[in-house]
Amino acid sequence: QQRPDKPCRRSGWSSWTRLYHLGQGRRGFVLESRLTLLQARRDIRLVLLSAAVGNKGDIASWLDPERPEREVYFTDTWRGPRRMHGLMYPNLMAERAELTERQPTAKHASPVLATVPVETLFDVRPTASSSIARLTTGEVGTRRFAGSAGQWNAQTRLAGGITDYKVFAAGAAELTTSGSVLMVVGTRRAARDTALAIAERLPERPEAAALTDYLTETLGAEHPLVRCTLHGVAYHHGALPEDVLHAVEGALRRGELLAIASTSTLTDGVNLPVRTVIVHHKVDGDPLTYDGQRTLSPAELLNAIGRAGRAGRESEGWIFLTRPYPPRASEFDSLNPDPEQLRVVSALLTSEALIALADAEDTLRQDADGVFALADNIAADFASFVWLVLQLHASSSAPQSNPMDGLDALFALSQAGSGQNTSRWLALADQVATVFETTDPTLTGRWAATGTSLGSARYLDWLANQLAVLLNRHAVESATEDDLLIAEPEEWQLQPTLDFLTEHQVFDRLLEHVPEVTRTWSFKDKETRGTQMNVPIAPALREWISGTTIPDLARSWQPGVAAGWALEQAVRNISTAFGHALSWTVGALINLVNTSPALSPGAPRLNTYIAWHIRHGVDTEQALTLLTSGITSRRIAHLLGRDAARLGHRAAGLRQWTAEHHINGWTQKYGANDYEVQDLLDYVRTPSDLINQLLDNYAAITPLSLLAAGTADGPVDVTRPSEHHPTIRVDRARRKVATVPADRHLDVLAMLDSGLDLDHRLHDGQLVTTRRAR
Repeated sequence: QQRPDKPCRRSGWSSWTRLYHLGQGRRGFVLESRLTLLQARRDIRLVLLSAAVGNKGDIASWLDPERPEREVYFTDTWRGPRRMHGLMYPNLMAERAELTERQPTAKHASPVLATVPVETLFDVRPTASSSIARLTTGEVGTRRFAGSAGQWNAQTRLAGGITDYKVFAAGAAELTTSGSVLMVVGTRRAARDTALAIAERLPERPEAAALTDYLTETLGAEHPLVRCTLHGVAYHHGALPEDVLHAVEGALRRGELLAIASTSTLTDGVNLPVRTVIVHHKVDGDPLTYDGQRTLSPAELLNAIGRAGRAGRESEGWIFLTRPYPPRASEFDSLNPDPEQLRVVSALLTSEALIALADAEDTLRQDADGVFALADNIAADFASFVWLVLQLHASSSAPQSNPMDGLDALFALSQAGSGQNTSRWLALADQVATVFETTDPTLTGRWAATGTSLGSARYLDWLANQLAVLLNRHAVESATEDDLLIAEPEEWQLQPTLDFLTEHQVFDRLLEHVPEVTRTWSFKDKETRGTQMNVPIAPALREWISGTTIPDLARSWQPGVAAGWALEQAVRNISTAFGHALSWTVGALINLVNTSPALSPGAPRLNTYIAWHIRHGVDTEQALTLLTSGITSRRIAHLLGRDAARLGHRAAGLRQWTAEHHINGWTQKYGANDYEVQDLLDYVRTPSDLINQLLDNYAAITPLSLLAAGTADGPVDVTRPSEHHPTIRVDRARRKVATVPADRHLDVLAMLDSGLDLDHRLHDGQLVTTRRAR
């Protein structure tokens, strides 16, 4: 928001993925608004779009309306290995039912109790023209009904018995014998419950032990994800910490995990091909979908299907759509959406957006605060975008056109038959423009820069000015003669900034007054029918930034709450509040404070990195450098960062200082586990391209560390790392004479794994590797 011109300033090209999100709610409008701004850049010559869309021509014409669509886009529909489609559903094994007597009730009058075994059935169609084959798992559980055969249905079903998701979890467990399985579900809770149900069907998996150890240390032994990974199963959703998601994704790629249950965040944002994809999620057109229920669009479904089949490893992938009833053959068609079903419309023209627009129109008629009362929906996002467009026009060095002309590039306005609805959106834009024109120009840019709703931006700016006055007062009260000689104002370190924000209840104010933050911090004493708990955010934030582990945070914030539930809540709140909403809004607030016209030149400035400290949960700039340079483990970044800060190592020399510890130092001093060691090796790596050197020149040179004194030049052996010796050793006569340094470890390992026939010798303290000619 502060630099909307920054994307592709130099490159002249832009790449965008998942373009089908254009029609999907608020994130769809974010994508549309950014592509709209991009069209103002006449130097952009190439736009790369990855999308399962049926109206590519419409999008091409939108991005470049001056040329015929056939001149604008090239498309390729290649999708990797062939796919086998199937439908998965529960089936009552009526021939094995047990009938006994029961006491009739008002709800169920039948005196017969039927206990019926349930199996998971797979209807499989290898190709569109193939006949359907039927496979079964055998019995996976039972269900009870009041009545004899022919009377078993939802109305006569009794409590207890196996649920649908457990039937499908049993099917997923069965399919793991043929390769990895991804099960796409509708909610975060469903992802957890489904993964646990799959795990119950599988034995413990030694290959996932390293992942389990890492998650135990990171999340706590009682966290449900740890119970899953013991059996080679995991779940994945947006409320889990980034380092945990990174570890889970890596374990699936390496084959350590057999199955993963995920919301659509995994299929949308991460390329993780598996053998089998099971879609246990309502899809567009599903007759059992209730009003307001989230469904997968045909494009999202096609994107999930695209994860089935690992190119280069398998000849086909399997896709199953779950059904809670015996399906019709026509339901296979859901897995092959046609171009019309894949047609993308603007998010502004969806039914949900038009409902939000109607609410906004009512608000503008009734609320004196006008556009500043719009919050937490796509209408508020649209108003903020209009404000940004107007601000960009007003701040242009040579504004020429009508300031509202920038809205003409919206995708919504290019779609035929949408005139009535787009007129309503433009009427809202006119009201925003009226407010913009009557607002002090010194404020319009400040509000545009926050990226929040206009009401939140106005509140943040008001709060920033209040804080600026307090900083001025602090400057006067603490001033000394030396301060008068300082040309630049002081920027406070992290802790004084936290003290100041806490003293003036800034975090509590954001929770209370900024809709983007309000619902991101909440706790209950139990998952089902729980009572709301009060967990003060300011001390909780301090604990988080201090590097306190998640298990310790869960115990501190929720004493007396069951460990598993406390851990889940801690993780969710850290992700939604600290990882997203609070770090974003605090960052915007700090920028407004430090640039406030009310702030005197001699007043201190607040720490400009505090948003990053809130997001990542560390308290040194060195740890931030590590976490924004490829290290994903908060724990290892916190420990290394504190040591580096204590010893005076700044960011510029942090990579070399980290490398000097080598693997032995990382493991012995900081307790680094396998995942952290791999991240650290990637971070300290100095690319040396040894294999190409060998192929081109028949020789490659590697510097060495810890070279034994007096070691003469001559032949040596290079020993691969092992469990007891994690470094790459250079040996002579079975005695170590040197070690490959950490920054060369990965390249030397790749060279040893290349299959080339190699000789090694020492020369002038360096390792010279030559390739034998064949």
